[in-house]
Amino acid sequence: MKRIYLLFGLLLIILFFQPSDLICQEKWWKEKKFKNESQQIKYNLCKKTFLAISEGFNSRNISYISQYLNDNVILNLLGYEKSYYSKNQAEIMLGDFIEYFYLIKFTYTNSFYMNNYAFVVGTYKYDRGQGNRVLPVNISLRYKDKLWIIDQISITN
Repeated sequence: MKRIYLLFGLLLIILFFQPSDLICQEKWWKEKKFKNESQQIKYNLCKKTFLAISEGFNSRNISYISQYLNDNVILNLLGYEKSYYSKNQAEIMLGDFIEYFYLIKFTYTNSFYMNNYAFVVGTYKYDRGQGNRVLPVNISLRYKDKLWIIDQISITN
């Protein structure tokens, strides 16, 4: 009987005391329903694109991110000049940035969606030897040729 109470207690703890990071990570995107199926598909594709970009940062795998880079993308990264960069330049710069500012955790906190434009706000938690630090993140996407592409990435103070 004690085992049943123990298992029940553990189940309650798991259900009601989930890690806050998991809850916060889901609050960044507001689910919407569209009457038009093509608009719903477009909206879901936008979310999928943001999730892939986040996965790219968290796994430190630039290829997850670079597939969504526009041919000319605005980068504003700590330590680099804010400017337009080619897709190849942006890929190299992002790789160097993630390597230098060793990423611990990348999360989104808020998002905004319009018909052909979307952006997210989040945090880039890194370790540079003096302990963990956090930088704000802004990423914007544009809808072009039935794909969501990265228009701008900003990770600065």
